[in-house]
Amino acid sequence: MEGRSASFVILSLAVLAMACGIEDRSQTPQSRSSEVTVALAGTVSGSPGALIFNRLPLHTGSALVTVQGRPTTPAKIRPGSVLRGTATKTPQGYELLSAEAHHEIEGIIERVDLSGSRLAVMGQNVLVGAYTNIGEEGPAATSRSLQLADLKAGDRIEVDGFSATDGSVEATRIELVPASPDPEGSFHGVVSALNNLAGTAMAGGCVISFRSAQISGSLVPGARVEVQGRLSGRTLVASGVKVETGLEDLAGTTLEICGPISCFDPVAKTFLLMSYKVDYSRAKVEGTLANGASVMAEARFNPVGAAPAAFSKVRVGTRIEVPVLSAKTDPLRGTRWAGDAIQRS
Repeated sequence: MEGRSASFVILSLAVLAMACGIEDRSQTPQSRSSEVTVALAGTVSGSPGALIFNRLPLHTGSALVTVQGRPTTPAKIRPGSVLRGTATKTPQGYELLSAEAHHEIEGIIERVDLSGSRLAVMGQNVLVGAYTNIGEEGPAATSRSLQLADLKAGDRIEVDGFSATDGSVEATRIELVPASPDPEGSFHGVVSALNNLAGTAMAGGCVISFRSAQISGSLVPGARVEVQGRLSGRTLVASGVKVETGLEDLAGTTLEICGPISCFDPVAKTFLLMSYKVDYSRAKVEGTLANGASVMAEARFNPVGAAPAAFSKVRVGTRIEVPVLSAKTDPLRGTRWAGDAIQRS
């Protein structure tokens, strides 16, 4: 898997930070014998000098890191960052090997609503909570802390976070970046109301005009896309539309994901976490599932049609035991379904 880490970090996919710590202990020869390589997807918490992922220390070291496909330094991974990557895991924590730091939105602030704790960026509604890290990019990838009141219309920002059930974005990190003469920005959303004849669609609550855009992938209703372009009134004129795909290269690899859940369906017993759909219908649940609840999930993915792995876990608050997650791709939503076996830990 380590040999495939460079290809993994460029894969795109569309969370509250799991802010808790663990004692940082140096590795011992005994602990090294239990090293495994895992894939990670979710929110980084902790502090700038002591990053945390899934309640374990995250060491970025000399990891290969990209932001929106552009190479950068590991210092760009900060509390509130949303990443997808690979790491070596021991009982003492994670040693990051590679990662793609994922911005949900990048563009110019149109308005700031201090009383409602929200922003409008690229036509998207950004919710700012007590858990949201706000900073200003400085030289050598440094950053200083800011408050929502420090931001104003016309500022250019990068927003890490997760889509809420109403289409807004719950920000985990907001980074104020230097102004740019380029009026374009980008955001992620799910396609609906697709009209190929008119060259329009809806995504992220915004009307998209893609007639002149360069399109990568198959644009269909339900597809999650990254849209690059500029806002003109209430319409985003797209220069590029990229359809996000699943993590096809992860077959047989353990994937650990964390963040708030959405699309919670207590009848079907499913929920969506990042771009993974989890079926917990035959699981023993400890804790309370609800939209917005922070969850940690762990699964070993198998090729479609292969025998399922042993079992997997999902935790809310205390713990949820969930059956095996098997790698299947929903072609419309690009999601992964879980729960093909009835085995509990």
